[in-house]
Amino acid sequence: MKKCNAGLILSVVALCTLLSFSPMKAYADTLNYSGPGPQYSGIGYVYPYYFYINGSATLTPLMCISFTSDIEPGENWQADIFQAGGSSPEDQYYEEMVYFFSLATAPGITQDQLNEAQWAAWDLSDPGDSNFLADWVPSGYWSAVTSLLSNASTFVADNPNSGLYSDYVIYAPVSGTWPTSDGEPQYLVGFAPEPGSLTLLGTGMLGFAAFLYLRKRTA
Repeated sequence: MKKCNAGLILSVVALCTLLSFSPMKAYADTLNYSGPGPQYSGIGYVYPYYFYINGSATLTPLMCISFTSDIEPGENWQADIFQAGGSSPEDQYYEEMVYFFSLATAPGITQDQLNEAQWAAWDLSDPGDSNFLADWVPSGYWSAVTSLLSNASTFVADNPNSGLYSDYVIYAPVSGTWPTSDGEPQYLVGFAPEPGSLTLLGTGMLGFAAFLYLRKRTA
């Protein structure tokens, strides 16, 4: 009886561990902005922007979604993390952002291609500026940015359940946790975190619970 109880407890703990790290589950992280990379285009830095997440000593590169939201090195804030996916206009907006990020981080991409993907993301984030291309985007990128915006819209419309979306996450700032003088910090997009050791621990617990159950049946 004690072995069965131990197996049941391990199974429940393991299941909770795995569910808590399910890629579709929203959760919150603490972001500390270290600063941008060296890449500069037009009037601003482009991907990557570097962050320490949850006190980690390892820098994580993220891509800025908003063109108008400013952040300064040393700022900290809480961010809700979620995956793109869904059918609402807001869902489709984030899916297109994920599409641009996938282009900006594709193997072998040139600096110009990265700049174009970043500017396309910024153009998408500022629908109120009808002259965004002329006002902000370097003229040499106009044609490419226009094509990328069209391609992203088409891709999202044609692929509502694309596996692409599960590879990336959106970081949405949580209200009230940053210096009010700077306004709201950036929405960001990055690679989905690896499940890590806790997921391995969960699967190990499930395996051990199964071992206890089978040994009990054969005893």
